[in-house]
Amino acid sequence: MKYRFLLMACAALIFSCSSDDSTPDNVNPSGDMGVYLPLKSGNYWNYDNTSPDDLPTGSDSLYVKKDTVIATKTYTVLEVDGIPNGLFTGAISGSSIRKENNLLVLTGSTNALNLGEIPLEIAMNDFILLNAAATPNQVLGSVSGTFSQEVEGIPLTFDYTLTSTAGANFASHVSGTTTYQDVKSSTITLNLKISLVTSGITITVMAPQNVLTSTYYFAKNIGIIESSTIVAYTLQSFPGMTLPIPSSGSQSQLQVLRNYTVNE
Repeated sequence: MKYRFLLMACAALIFSCSSDDSTPDNVNPSGDMGVYLPLKSGNYWNYDNTSPDDLPTGSDSLYVKKDTVIATKTYTVLEVDGIPNGLFTGAISGSSIRKENNLLVLTGSTNALNLGEIPLEIAMNDFILLNAAATPNQVLGSVSGTFSQEVEGIPLTFDYTLTSTAGANFASHVSGTTTYQDVKSSTITLNLKISLVTSGITITVMAPQNVLTSTYYFAKNIGIIESSTIVAYTLQSFPGMTLPIPSSGSQSQLQVLRNYTVNE
């Protein structure tokens, strides 16, 4: 169970990063490419979740809840109906999104995420989820931060860098059994290091590594049609020392759009 909680905590960091995000210059050129996540009231998306591991499956319904104003800017709040089963829908639920020209930017509310043994309380500000005008492999944004958390009496420090990168563009893309037109993708990667200090000595528990890779596919005038998330990590070996986290882990989950209602 602690293994699952660690992986879900990593997934939660997708949309729970520090407010000190960095956006490359010229990432939002003029000329609107269109709407890749319609954010009008009444819109909703139903997803089927599958996993070859012990992550939850079932289905999730994501819907537009309301508009909200943050620092004079208007955002749309998305929320999952009930308890989310999916990593993507669970991470995005409660977050606020707005469209700015070709960008979809996301701001997460500051709230405590109590995921098993690793409670997190972090926030983010206008992290770029998609740039419809970007070229493949273009870095859209990155954010780095540090937080400390005591886990089963052991004080751990987490250093992370979250990066969003433009993926491939598709004239058509098959997701599940449906073919969608004009699809763009983006990938979010979380690089994480875990360390602890004992007797004045800093010990690296987990060397910096990409522990999470999540790819999203956006269909024009529809929204996110698919998300694929892989979480994997390996800790350093410490003979005679027992850590509150399993030494390694790997899990994946796929969320595919089943049906939707969209008012553009």
